[in-house]
Amino acid sequence: MPIPVQFLEQFSRQPPDDDRVCQSCGYPLRGLPAGNPCPECGASDQPDSDGQPAPSPPRKVKPPTCRGCGYLLKGLPSSGRCPECGGPYRPADSFKRIAVLIPDPVLESVSWRAGLTIMAMASAGALFMQLVVLFARVTPREYTMLMAGISAAWIVGLHVWVPRSIDGDLRFIRTGRRLTLVSQWLWPAGFTLMCLQLSNLARGHDQAFQIIASCCFVIAGLGTVGAVSLMVMAAKDLYMRDAARRLLFTAFFFLPYSIGIWIAPYPAFVTVGIPLSPYGGLLAFIYLVLLSPWWFMFITVLVTSLQMAQRGRWAIHVKYLEATRADRVAAKRDRMNASVGVKEVGPRAEVPDRGPAWDASGDIPLEGPPKEN
Repeated sequence: MPIPVQFLEQFSRQPPDDDRVCQSCGYPLRGLPAGNPCPECGASDQPDSDGQPAPSPPRKVKPPTCRGCGYLLKGLPSSGRCPECGGPYRPADSFKRIAVLIPDPVLESVSWRAGLTIMAMASAGALFMQLVVLFARVTPREYTMLMAGISAAWIVGLHVWVPRSIDGDLRFIRTGRRLTLVSQWLWPAGFTLMCLQLSNLARGHDQAFQIIASCCFVIAGLGTVGAVSLMVMAAKDLYMRDAARRLLFTAFFFLPYSIGIWIAPYPAFVTVGIPLSPYGGLLAFIYLVLLSPWWFMFITVLVTSLQMAQRGRWAIHVKYLEATRADRVAAKRDRMNASVGVKEVGPRAEVPDRGPAWDASGDIPLEGPPKEN
């Protein structure tokens, strides 16, 4: 005889957190089928709920579509390019990078290594000038001329190095990259204006030249923060996490520290060198401590540039090893096959000839039979 399904459903197991009670007498209804009358008072208006919150209706999820052409992207990967218009798409509730910032062709290119090498040389030159201005007799005019040349080298290296792929198909990063490259030209412009002012070529307009040069330095400093940020993005994409953290620290502290040095410039005697005396040694120590964060910025950019350039050379070497692996394995096998049967492995022992002594002993003699006189 078949058993009705309704009869089995009333004995369905209730969850352990069932805290239902009768609304008329307060009798606990835990373990009883939902909707049955109360066994104490017989009231039938019992709650149908078993203590669990009512399930929310299923949310209607709008199928993903391309923002450019409206093409239905259902069934495609969560990020990629639209097969209809070719534009990039990404999940609407996330902000993920959908492209590799530093692809292998960029990492293995000559411009990658050359640009980073030039940037490292410019950073080393700027650090050298910060030391020279303290311990050597360098006039302000000579300092500004040299810094104009060093900053121009920095700009050339930055233009050669920064790849367009670092934008990651994001419009605001592309705009920031372009503004960064343009703003760095204000470094040599500002130093040139200062050089003209110090050369007495701007008579009557000294104050105007100084204001314009100061504005150039502030905008160029903001652009330098952007350049360091681009280096942070590249370092993270190459899994150089330690270098990225150092550069991020540099990006945060470069602008406020440079503004502090600009507001409180070096005293006049520093422009002619610190005197070689006990008092001068104390001054040198004080300046080394106070300016150590400023020099740390140049050292960080210098070291990171060299590391990223070395990363490119390492990628080229790995690619060469992978491309020539089959040839190297084949050559090694040929050498091994040619040496089979030719090379003697281990010592060679002379086996004695079998004779009467051999048969009489029953063992394999280690030496030949003694020779009879």
